[in-house]
Amino acid sequence: MLMGSNRQTVSYIYNAHRQRVNSVEGMEALHREFWQQNFQISPAENARFDNTTETERTVPSTPITPEEIINTIKHTKNTTPGASNINKTIIEHLPPTMIRKLRHIFNACLATGYFPDKFKHATITLIAKSGKSAHEVGNYRPISLLEVPGKLLERLITRRLITHLENNNKHNSRQYGFRPHRGTESAIALAYEEIALGLANKHQINIILRDVSKAFDKVWHDGLKYKIIQLQLPTHLTRLLCSFLDHRTATIRLGSHLGTPLHLRSGVPQGSVLSPTLYILYTANLPQPTPHSNYFSYADDVTQIISHPSKSQHIMKLTTQRAIQNINTFEHHWKIQTNMNKFKLIHIARRYSQPITINNTHIPYSNRGNILGFHLSTTGFTTHIKQRITQARTILTKLRRFSCCTPRTKLRLYKTTKLYTEHTASSHSTHAYTDAHKTPGPAYANKKTQTTITLSTDTRTHTTTTPGGPAHSQSRKHRHPHQYTHPH
Repeated sequence: MLMGSNRQTVSYIYNAHRQRVNSVEGMEALHREFWQQNFQISPAENARFDNTTETERTVPSTPITPEEIINTIKHTKNTTPGASNINKTIIEHLPPTMIRKLRHIFNACLATGYFPDKFKHATITLIAKSGKSAHEVGNYRPISLLEVPGKLLERLITRRLITHLENNNKHNSRQYGFRPHRGTESAIALAYEEIALGLANKHQINIILRDVSKAFDKVWHDGLKYKIIQLQLPTHLTRLLCSFLDHRTATIRLGSHLGTPLHLRSGVPQGSVLSPTLYILYTANLPQPTPHSNYFSYADDVTQIISHPSKSQHIMKLTTQRAIQNINTFEHHWKIQTNMNKFKLIHIARRYSQPITINNTHIPYSNRGNILGFHLSTTGFTTHIKQRITQARTILTKLRRFSCCTPRTKLRLYKTTKLYTEHTASSHSTHAYTDAHKTPGPAYANKKTQTTITLSTDTRTHTTTTPGGPAHSQSRKHRHPHQYTHPH
């Protein structure tokens, strides 16, 4: 049976004729047909894109050591295994002789440029999208369960690929997702700075929020291979990455029922270690911003900021249209489709703005939007900051109950309490880099916009409670020695 976002069992879904399908086999067949069509760029979709790129333009790497494998295993999460049921626990307890054999297999893959077919087969589990009907076949997110040894090989490849991209400056400098020492804080700080400078100079400002539709599922394989070749990686690593994309298959699991395999002719699997790096590589050659505009991207989210000194609304309209069309042209060329349901255009002002039209399509203005969890409206970030200050004051009131404790008691309480730090620049998602806090904030950062959330409700058990959530105890392994930030 299907499980929705609220963990309720879904007993049926609708087919194309709006008839209920109740059997597990029937539901799996519907999902298989849907995702078989989804994991490819259909002729109808292809007709909308630029066909001039249809033709594919088509030195040994550092060997893998046993020590590198052991270290990678230690830093691998204990995720759900693939069809073989080989999990991290089994890999962790392999004897040294088996680690050496695993090294030989991985080095053979690296030397020959071959990614094993068994590692390319995924078992897809479907998770219902929040806020959408679980009875519609298109309202599910596919999560690929891959073989743990294959994900281990992916990590070793990803490390080499990232090293090459960083050392040779192959990344897009405006990409802040899935990169070391970057995260939501850096991206939101950039947006805040652009908007603040524009307002200080009394510029007209438009914000464009765009999100790619089925970003990972629709990556064009031939286009990605072309870009991999252009990186001038070691030959065997180039072959290995191309082999990773070829002949991928998957089966859909509904409860205990496992369907027949389907072929994935586009996309990179969600759940793969290598997929995020391949995706940002695929979009690394986003064009430079047009005059009087800037943009930054976080994975598949692209935020464009247009700031123009002219008071003319017509000039602002043309500048905005040019900036939008600049990204649209790139997406059209590389078979990327923006989700127009999530496309938002926000004018930072209260006055009237001229309507924007792109390819004879009218784009309405929105009053509010969301930049990586940071709420934005026509008045800027004022509402978000006020909400965070109010939240911090509420939490500070709860902390004052411990003001009479001795320093030793406070220290012990601090060490046994899990601290939830929520900067206004990092409330996007749990996918932010764990080392993102190492990136220093901008010089203009206001301490009033930063809050440290700590709720201690029971001095006897020293537990913490998040708003609307259960209590959690703090382990020594995950302590975060942040200081409280008091909103003055």
